[in-house]
Parts: sequence; structure tokens; C-alpha cells
Amino acid sequence: MTPLELRNEVRRRGLLQRRPGWYTAQLVVHTALLVAVVVLFLHTRSVWAAPLLAYAFYQLGLLYHDFGHYQGYEDRAHEDWAGLFVGFLIGGSITRWRNDHDAHHGHTNDLERDPDLDSPLAHTPEQARARRGIGRFLARTQHLWLLPLSSIVLMPILRTKDVMYVVRHRYRHRAREGAALLLHYALYFWMVFATLPVLAGLLFVAIHQTLFGTLFTLVFLSNHTGMPVRTGRAKDFIGMQIAVTRNVRGGMIVDYLLGPLGPHVEHHVFPGMPRCHQRAVSGLLRDYAARVGVEYRECAPFSVHLDLVNSLRHLGAHADDTLDTLDTLDTSDTSDTSDTSDTSGPRPE
Repeated sequence: MTPLELRNEVRRRGLLQRRPGWYTAQLVVHTALLVAVVVLFLHTRSVWAAPLLAYAFYQLGLLYHDFGHYQGYEDRAHEDWAGLFVGFLIGGSITRWRNDHDAHHGHTNDLERDPDLDSPLAHTPEQARARRGIGRFLARTQHLWLLPLSSIVLMPILRTKDVMYVVRHRYRHRAREGAALLLHYALYFWMVFATLPVLAGLLFVAIHQTLFGTLFTLVFLSNHTGMPVRTGRAKDFIGMQIAVTRNVRGGMIVDYLLGPLGPHVEHHVFPGMPRCHQRAVSGLLRDYAARVGVEYRECAPFSVHLDLVNSLRHLGAHADDTLDTLDTLDTSDTSDTSDTSDTSGPRPE
């Protein structure tokens, strides 16, 4: 099956059709969950409502991801408003998210162009061997510090990027996104510090933001980190996406908890596909992977992070090597082949 035949078969099955009713129901349910947690916090005045708030933010964040890909509604203006609303609830700029995330989808695990690879990690044995001093120590121990450190710093980094993007860039929806961010933070800090003493409020914010970051870290890092990396334009865009992406195996509960980041291979091949259709295309992609000779990697829920850690440990161990070989996917091609992704939304004006 060629890439075009694969895409036509998916279209024939109706798996690329938007599901506005499903997404509206998800938005209503998880907004109601957020409201219920806020009411509980205001009633109990307990710092320990922070984990519940983190989970509510996380589930809304998964919807935010999907709205960023225009998965929910046929009308893009409707999807923009949905993304803006969720951005207001969790404190994010949907335009900034789309720009960064589209770059990741278009250049997945490309050492030179994927923004998600801009980190202190050693992604190849060559990078590990080139490290000196503290860099070599970080490479050797990257399997130990990545998950805990990312959990702590992810939210401060993303919050800063969102605010600075709105402040520094001129684009179509800047005014309404800026107003949504301002209102979010005003209400958030008023809710916390009007309810709790200052020290307890600071503890609440720390627990909430760290757990929110932890949930996203555990999900997002499991998808590509420690998988093969590459440079250049892919000869086979679909085969490349399968080769550099890791799935999490599971049923309804796993798919609810992980959202589109469980069947992540399917999401990367068809990023505009509604979340509730993704598992239905798994069989086709397994067959495609077998035909082109790439691994369709899928891990059980409790082993996916072990696979991630083992991959990082294997890469970091090369920090003591003296050989000088490059372990990347050979996907580069000078020809201008077309890909089958539909990752990009409108860019800032």
C-alpha cells in the first residue's frame, strides 16, 4: 500500500471526519470537572485540592492539544474559539502552541529542525561522545534526571513562552489571547491567595503547577524521547513518523488518561484525525510498517517509561566511548517529495 493508497483508505472509512459532538461533550465534561474542583477548593480551603486541579488542567490540556490540530470542528473559526476558551482555562496561547507544535510534527526527531530536541540530552552516541566536563556527566546520567527535572521546569518554561509570545509578536488573535491570559492569571492568583495564607498559597501553586507539569512530562516524553533521530527531509514521511514514535498500548481507560498521546504513531501520521478514531487505523499502520521495514513500537502502560529510560541510559553510556560513529536514521533525501501530513494551522500574521 502506497502512502496515497493508505490515506485514501482512511478517508474511505470516514476516519478523518471531524467529530464536533464528541469534542463538545468532552469540553463540557472537563470544564464541569474544573469548576467542581474549584468549588471544592473554595469550600474546603485545602492545599490538597491542588492535585485534583492539576488533573483537571491536564485533561483540558489534552483537548487544547487536539484543538491546536483542528481535530474537533469543520469550521476553523469555531475551533479557534474552542482553543482560546481552553487556553483561558489553563493559561496558554493556542497560537504559540500551534506554531511550536507544528514545527515538531513537520520535522519530528530531526536533529536540526525539531524544537523538541533542543535540550541538554544526548540524542545520539556521537553527541554523547562529544561531551566534556559537566556535559559528559549530564549525558551519563540523563536517564536519571530527565523525568524529575522536566516535571519541575516544564510549566514555568511553557508559561513564560506563552506570555512572551503574546507580548513580543503581532498576530491576528493577539488581543483576545492576551486578554484571556491576563484574565486567567488574575482569577487564578485571586482564587488562591484570597482563600489561603501566603505560604499555603505558594505551596498550593507549587504543587498544582508541578503535578500539572509531571502529568504532561510523563505523557509527552514517552512518545519520541530515546527513539531514533534523523537529519534531512524524509524519503518516506509515513515510515519516518512510525520509526521515530512510540505508542502506549491500552484500551478505553488508557486512551482516556493519555488522550491522543497513547496512539501517538497514528496521531503523527494523521495529526488532524479526531482522537476517537485513532485506534481504528492502527492495523493499517502496522501493515505499512511491516511492508517498508520499520519498527512499529508499542509498549504497555507500565513499561513505556522503562523503555524510555533504558534508551536514554544506552545513549548516555557512549559518553565514555572513543569511537566516532553517528547513530541516526538515514531518512534524508534531496528530492522534494511530498508528505501526507496535515499538521499546519494558520500562522501568525
